[in-house]
Amino acid sequence: MPPAQNTDTRPDIAVSTNVSPFYVSSPAVFLPEGQSTAKEAVADGKLTQDEADGLGIESVREAPGASGPELAVLAATDTLRRSGIEGSEISCLVHSWIHHSGHDLWSPAHYIADRLDLRFCTPFAAQHLSNGAALSLDLAASWLATHPGGHCLVTTGDVFPDHNFDRWACDYGVVCGDGGTAALVSTTPVPDAITVHAVFHASLSELEVMHRCGNPLGPVEEMYGKPIDIRRAKRAYFRQHGTEAFAALSRDVIATVIRTAAGFGDRHLPGFTLADAYLPRIGRAGFDATYAAPVRRLTGVVPRFHSDPSGHIGSGDLTANCVEVLKDRTGSRRYSLMLSAGAGFTWTAMLVSTD
Repeated sequence: MPPAQNTDTRPDIAVSTNVSPFYVSSPAVFLPEGQSTAKEAVADGKLTQDEADGLGIESVREAPGASGPELAVLAATDTLRRSGIEGSEISCLVHSWIHHSGHDLWSPAHYIADRLDLRFCTPFAAQHLSNGAALSLDLAASWLATHPGGHCLVTTGDVFPDHNFDRWACDYGVVCGDGGTAALVSTTPVPDAITVHAVFHASLSELEVMHRCGNPLGPVEEMYGKPIDIRRAKRAYFRQHGTEAFAALSRDVIATVIRTAAGFGDRHLPGFTLADAYLPRIGRAGFDATYAAPVRRLTGVVPRFHSDPSGHIGSGDLTANCVEVLKDRTGSRRYSLMLSAGAGFTWTAMLVSTD
């Protein structure tokens, strides 16, 4: 389907739309036992107490010595066990992540498929940073539309080792937690599934520079081994472009995908009323101002905060939130809005329901 122009906010924001329903089932989150706490981060000088209070996250999980793909395998093992689906029924595996996956040049998706003994699937990656799960679910459904039969497995996995990624202070308003997620995607109804009625993506690719501003593209030997400092790149970007310009762009795109999703529900879904919204697992201040406020203003829904104790699980926030969607079932039809976003930038809204 060609991009649809939304004129509720800015006519130059194009929304890519998938309105072919699909089903997400047996979502799982694996969070390791290790913990990193805000109290420790303040004591170590990584955060001020005011910054810790703004995050509203007391602790996140950490898995020293592990890799993201290993955590994805653990989550996927749970998904497959609970689903009752045989590995031979998995048609494709879509994996995403945001940080280093344990080796420089290899395919984590194939590693995960091998560890799960998925010998009849095609593994591939969806590199979309924090929006990886949202894009992967959509890609998996599109794969099944052209490769009929079977199911797709969507996985994410990330770890943020202290030596090159300060999980508490690497970015503004975000704390990254180690973890893996997984879910099954089907295009025919399955028991106890989330029905995805529509997916809406909006991108502003001119914003890719925000995460590398002041760091020109260079030879690989100059890139590897350096601590990742997203705040430094963002400071350079904001010095050139100002903070309000990005804030205005972000507000416009988020409002656009919310209005587009809600408008689709009003027009096409019987008895449509939004009951809840599930948002990126960022710190409390950004959660409230960037996402919860426009959701509340445009739909009347007051979203709940799910960031503590997981933090931002790399690419996996949306899959983790699918677990919460199923926990909140009431036994009758319940519509929800799911939002996701990834640097670059792309924002995604999914309109879902449970019965």
